[in-house]
Amino acid sequence: MLIDNELKNTYVKYLHYEKNLSEKSIISYTNDLEDLLSYLALNEIMANIEDIDRQLIKDYIVHLFNTRKNENTIHRRVAGIKAFFKFCHYKRFISKNPVFNIHLPKKKSKLPDFLTQKEMEKLLDSIVNDGERELFYTLRDRAIFEALYSIGCRVAELVNIKISDINFPSKVIKLFGKGRKERIVPIGDVAIKWMKNYIEERQKKAERNEEYLFLNKNGKKISSESVRKIIKKYSEIMLKNHNISPHTFRHSFATHLLENGADIRAVQELLGHSDISTTQIYTHVTAEKLIKTYKKSHPRA
Repeated sequence: MLIDNELKNTYVKYLHYEKNLSEKSIISYTNDLEDLLSYLALNEIMANIEDIDRQLIKDYIVHLFNTRKNENTIHRRVAGIKAFFKFCHYKRFISKNPVFNIHLPKKKSKLPDFLTQKEMEKLLDSIVNDGERELFYTLRDRAIFEALYSIGCRVAELVNIKISDINFPSKVIKLFGKGRKERIVPIGDVAIKWMKNYIEERQKKAERNEEYLFLNKNGKKISSESVRKIIKKYSEIMLKNHNISPHTFRHSFATHLLENGADIRAVQELLGHSDISTTQIYTHVTAEKLIKTYKKSHPRA
């Protein structure tokens, strides 16, 4: 069986309907497959799925390292082709999975960027109405920032929040994470205040029957890219020494919780991590900060 458009379309439908992946994730997985196919074509190898064996996959991985792709890209590519061949084996298009038990060297841990609590307060308090801008935008931007910091969500989760997902009396919000996994997380009082203020103003801008919470200038659901641009605009003014993204809020959320005594298992649940090892990176952040504080403050350090 050739890896042709028919097989690729079947794979995309599987990712969408059976795995419940987002469009962005599906594009990433298909790009990973296309990269392998490009390698096969470059080496004049027929893209016949039964002929792709373990050695060919290993040669492809060597090729990835030799072309000096960065470490994250290599891990991304290999994860993508593992997902594809797992699908093929599951659907019985192949009898043996050529990537089963193939492992890459462990990635070097990179500590996430985060803001201190004072820096976060400075950034949040910078969003005020100057009288020249429509009130809707000020309230929306402040509500976005407060929500990102209060619930520690991913930007894709943020833009998909519907008004019906928020339970204001109980102070909780329903989020849909990777693979459409649902989780309920608490919202802080400050975030609730700004979200309520924004919702009052939102009615003037919203398209009829628009259910999503955060809207663009046309009264429709805001995009993840627009949220990134809003964050960049404010951060370039207030915190020029930081490269701030939506994930910076998520990193700061987790770091500040742990700094203030939160249990790592609770933080794992709030972030929606399926594996606690993903959450443990934040314990390194807080430990590193403690060491710096010790060295700076202890008379015999």
